Formats: sequence, C-alpha cells, structure tokens
Amino acid sequence: MFEIAALFLVLAVLGVAFVACALIAGLFEVVFKVALLPVMLAVGLVKVVVVAVLALVGFVLMVTVGPVLVAIAIGLMVPVLVVGAVLWAGFGVLAAVF
Repeated sequence: MFEIAALFLVLAVLGVAFVACALIAGLFEVVFKVALLPVMLAVGLVKVVVVAVLALVGFVLMVTVGPVLVAIAIGLMVPVLVVGAVLWAGFGVLAAVF
C-alpha cells in the first residue's frame, strides 16, 4: 500500500518539478524579451533605414540608367527588326514562287 502512495508522491514531485522548470523557462523568456527589446528596436530601425536608402538608390538608378538602357535597347533592336522584316519578305517570296 505504501508503494502506491510513494509512486503517487514521486509523480507529484516530478509534476511540481516540471511546472517549476516551465515557469523558470517562461521567466527567462520574458527577461530576455525585455532585455533584448532595445536591440530588436535598433535592428528594426536599421532595416528601415537600409530599405529607404536602397529604395532611393534604386529610384536614382532607374531614373538615370533606365532611359539610357531603353535607348540602347532600341538601337540594338532596329537591326534585328530589319533582319526579321527581310526574312519575312523572303519567306513570302518563296511561298509565292513555290
């Protein structure tokens, strides 16, 4: 009879130990969250600043380099379009002959 009571007592003690460990872990989590809050805020601020700077740099590149790239693309596409038109006309002639 005492063995069953001892088993229940051991289970109760283990349960209390488990709850104590869980409470200590929760307390550590809260302490670390409170302690690391300024670090998290600083990292968030740095991310916002970096995104703003990169957006500004991207906008400047788009405004300055974009038209140049469009002009280069148009200059490169005109000969390709002329060759395509010549080929189209050639196939049209071949189709009419044969």
